[in-house]
Amino acid sequence: DKLNFEREVLGLYLSGSPLAEYEDIISKRVNCTSYDLNPTDLDGDDMERKVTDGMNVVYAGIISKRQNRMTKTGRAMCILQVDDIYGQAEIVYFPKPGDTVAVVDNAVLIEGRVSISDSFGGNIFCDKIMLLDDVKNGVTNRVPASMAILLDERKFSFTDIKPILEKHKGNVPVYIKE
Repeated sequence: DKLNFEREVLGLYLSGSPLAEYEDIISKRVNCTSYDLNPTDLDGDDMERKVTDGMNVVYAGIISKRQNRMTKTGRAMCILQVDDIYGQAEIVYFPKPGDTVAVVDNAVLIEGRVSISDSFGGNIFCDKIMLLDDVKNGVTNRVPASMAILLDERKFSFTDIKPILEKHKGNVPVYIKE
């Protein structure tokens, strides 16, 4: 696909934006852009933000990077880099088991709260994330995908199943219970 090639080679889109097909949704629902979070002028100097710390916002873009982390309490967390037509925003997201939405290259709509700090600028703590395709098609609740395997000691063990799971990696978490 031409747009993906442009982004891979040049680091930006030249001939258009993959968000163009969602322009109607974005214009009606989005109230925050990457520029609003971290505004700069042509010289790179900071300008006044249009959003404030703690403000509820709706943001849309394409996930270009995902970093998985664990909190001090052991809770799964990820930092998403989400690109809109103005630049990039950092989204802090706590995924639920079976989450298949927060995946690189997905076009998403994010509802959350702005967090502004002197050292990191503005980012969004995500309360809800949806595929823009789902919003476009009227799908309101996506059921998380997951796979549960119940092992019977007499038939299978984890060592029997582990090579199969390693060979067929995917985005869906697998839970194994003995």
